[in-house]
Parts: sequence; C-alpha cells; structure tokens
Amino acid sequence: MKNLWFVVLAFPCFAFCQSTRPSLPSWISGNWYYDEDVKGKSILESWSIGKETYTGMSVTRRFGQQIFAEEMVIKYKGDTLVFGANVPENEDWVYFPCIQSNTDSVVFENPTHDFPKRIAYYRHGTDSLKAKVGDGTKHLYYAYRREQGQKEVEVTLNGLLSDMMTSYNEGRFEDVAKVYNNDAVILGGQSCVEGKIDLVRYWKDLGTLGGKWKLTAEWTRIFPSHILQKGRSVITDINGQKHEVEFLLHWKRTGAGWKIDQDFFW
Repeated sequence: MKNLWFVVLAFPCFAFCQSTRPSLPSWISGNWYYDEDVKGKSILESWSIGKETYTGMSVTRRFGQQIFAEEMVIKYKGDTLVFGANVPENEDWVYFPCIQSNTDSVVFENPTHDFPKRIAYYRHGTDSLKAKVGDGTKHLYYAYRREQGQKEVEVTLNGLLSDMMTSYNEGRFEDVAKVYNNDAVILGGQSCVEGKIDLVRYWKDLGTLGGKWKLTAEWTRIFPSHILQKGRSVITDINGQKHEVEFLLHWKRTGAGWKIDQDFFW
C-alpha cells in the first residue's frame, strides 16, 4: 500500500472510543491552515459537516504550487468513529479506527498500514489544532490555526492599512516599514526599493512631504497563502497638494499574520 502523507485535524470525542459511540465535533467545520515559511510549504484543510459524516479536503502547496491533495472523511463504522483518507496513489480509502479519546484529544490507529500507523490530534482552544502522525519510530508534527473568512481577512488587512496611515501621519515611519516583510519590494514611478533598511529610508524620505496620508482599499482577492489587494493612496502635503496613486499589494502569510511582500504603484 502506498504511503499516506496526509495532514489531519484534531477533534474530540468522549473517552473509550471502543466502548461508546463518540459524538462528532461540530467545531471542526471550516478552513484550517498550516505553513512553514522557511520551506515554503503550506497546507489548507477544509471540512464540511453532515449529520453522520464529515467530509474534508487537504491541499498541500510549496511556494504556491500544488504538490499534493487528498480527500478525507470522519464517520462511523457501526459504533466506531474512524478517520479515512483517499489519495490518488491508493486504490481505495484507508481507515483508522479511534482507539482513545477525550474532550481535547483523539487517537486513531491502523497497525496494518505502512505510514502512518497512528494519528493523534490535540485541540488547543477554538482556533488552534495540533496533530502528530507516526509509526512508532518516525513522527511528524503539525500546528494549525483556523483560517479567517473573506470578511474577517478584509477587516484584518484594513486594520493594518489603518495602522500604516496612523504611523505615517504621526511620523513613525519605521512602524510603517514594519508592515512589510524584511525582504519586501516596492516598485513604481522612479522607485525600486528592496529590503528592510531601504524600506525604512523610503518611508522617511516620503515623510518629508508632511501632511496627511489616506489609504483606501477597493478590492481584495484571497488565496490560500497570499492575498492581492488593490486600492488608492493619497498624500496631501503641507502645502495642500495631493499626491495620488493606485496600488496593488501582495500580502504574504507569516507566522504572526500578514505582511506586505510586494507593493506596486502607478
């Protein structure tokens, strides 16, 4: 049987999976995200809830390119809660019966499978999940966070834009630069700025215009590991003259949230 290199999410059931019929957890519904910034790897899992069956899809990308996908299911076989996975390399679904659980963790095991044989999941609050998969000698660990919806993401990014405006208008130009990745790029007009030092210098130079800055987002397009946001920037200098451009921001997910990776204006 081919290896199952799937990534799974945590869901609690009541103790002693083998002797009682555990409840299916409704809180697993939605989208969950895992990333490794250094390796460029990201995983997005989406779960939909039915009355007796939860269906899931996991997509793994490396530097934005899809490299793996699998179907998943959480359901009952008789009174046993099982986790199932279906990948293109296998002819059929592979199931892992629940062998141990409580309100914050659950363990599935299939001793006949090559890798993994055991899958353990741990819930941490409402927006954090951890998973451990292994075969007794080799183990893989994953930490997920709940993916924001479209409206939540827009609120988050608009809040960051608001912070940038406030920082600029108060003369805190280094704080404006902190919204960018350390290796971010700004391109537009006669400007070609790259790297943390030049980003700080760029915003300090721009700050010599004085006056007030206003940013307005016009649309946002959300992808699993990045976001595109188009809008309008207006700086009204101390003489009342307006400097207006359109911009396109490429936001990249980081461990702490979102940062601007590329900033284009015209």
